[in-house]
Amino acid sequence: MWKGETRGAIPGELRQEWEDAVVGIGDDEFWLEEILGSSPAMAVRWLEARLENDDCRALWNRKNVQAAASIMDDDQRSDMLRRRPEHFYLDDVTTNLIGDSDDVYRQVLRDPSLNGCWGDPLKRSADDKWRRRAVIALDEGRSPQQVASASMLSSDGRSGPESTHLQAQIDEFACWLEDPDSAGGRTPRSY
Repeated sequence: MWKGETRGAIPGELRQEWEDAVVGIGDDEFWLEEILGSSPAMAVRWLEARLENDDCRALWNRKNVQAAASIMDDDQRSDMLRRRPEHFYLDDVTTNLIGDSDDVYRQVLRDPSLNGCWGDPLKRSADDKWRRRAVIALDEGRSPQQVASASMLSSDGRSGPESTHLQAQIDEFACWLEDPDSAGGRTPRSY
């Protein structure tokens, strides 16, 4: 129906059944991204169902998760983070649910039930978005050591001497050593 001549036009009398069928898809189909973006309510239901059913295969497709999470408001994303299974380990899902919201990230840092996922948004290159998250984590009481540890990718491939690999990681974050924190007039070194 989605790919038909009318491209995405679902007859009103079939809309609910069609959305229920989409919500039931527990696979990582590439075409879901466009469909999920068409209905915020359906996207929320789909992501809730994947988390409730622990459908890791469906959640491996980052674009589908991003499409669903991006149309949710902060309250919906915070609620979904709190309801995710305790053993949940897909950091991309957590990162997409936090999104660009500093408020949601602060809630994650303050909520003991979400303690295991506060570092997920820091597992990225040391860009401006990483810096913003690192400063928030420090402001919310995480130590520099905790932030540094959370910022290291848990599985990064490398070849060659380990010292070269480690130096590349140091170089990536070195630009922030003397960067003043405009919010408090501190430098990260003063933490």
